[in-house]
Amino acid sequence: MRSRASTAVGGNADRLGALLAGPVAALVLLGRPRASRRALPMLALVPPLLYWQANAPVADFLSAAEDPAVHSSYFAPLLGELNVLGAGSGTHPARIEIVATRDHWEARWAAPRVMLARGWERQLDRYRNALFYERSPRLSAQRYDAWLREQSISYVALPDAPLDYSAKAEARLLKGAAEGTARAGRPPSYLSEVWRSAHWRLFAVSDPTPLATPPAALSRLGGDSFSLRAPAAGAYTVRLHFTPYWAIASGHGCVGRAPGDWTRVQMRAGGSVRVAISFSLGRVLSDGPRCG
Repeated sequence: MRSRASTAVGGNADRLGALLAGPVAALVLLGRPRASRRALPMLALVPPLLYWQANAPVADFLSAAEDPAVHSSYFAPLLGELNVLGAGSGTHPARIEIVATRDHWEARWAAPRVMLARGWERQLDRYRNALFYERSPRLSAQRYDAWLREQSISYVALPDAPLDYSAKAEARLLKGAAEGTARAGRPPSYLSEVWRSAHWRLFAVSDPTPLATPPAALSRLGGDSFSLRAPAAGAYTVRLHFTPYWAIASGHGCVGRAPGDWTRVQMRAGGSVRVAISFSLGRVLSDGPRCG
């Protein structure tokens, strides 16, 4: 049994019903006189309730069994090529868009090695990347180009594994099969195919937006930190999503929110600063600049 709403909220509604239906039915029967006479109807409910609870995990297991993206080996050739290109995290930061697989295994196998443009949390993805969910206007080459620029994406990787429903229009666009495209069978002109394997196609974005406002440059990227290098004092936008828990870990300056929900680093002098996540109860209700 599935919710009519194919969203994260709809999935939660399904789980709530599966968890509560049995206990609620039992409480209703136990709360009535001569409950023992009503045990037979309760027993009749057991098979459908068990099916309701088991259906989703069994279906997910069977789906995963035939999905090549569940294996790390599926992503290995792509990650190897990105390493050759010097694109990833560490000292060569570059943001990569991997067209979302059905169960978002890129978040498991690729995210520890490269900086992904998107994660697997549906609510956050809808908020930040609404163009992949909107039915009108449809995803066009122009809208996709604007999104790639805004997100500072350098490479786009297209797998041949089953895709998430939000990725179908993106895949059609990359294959040159989108409705109204003038480049049938080819990707948009701002993308060039630089590599392919048995399961992947990798496209480079022409003239990608830098991850930091020039002349500043992102010199290192970690899972919870980044380093910025600049020749002079100034305010520089870093295209990493802002969090109130960013703090100056080394160097001197301030870190705050920039337009677009990006991060702004105010450097007091030329050189380098390192910014890292540092939790503080006081930051729960405050997102103003944090200096160090």
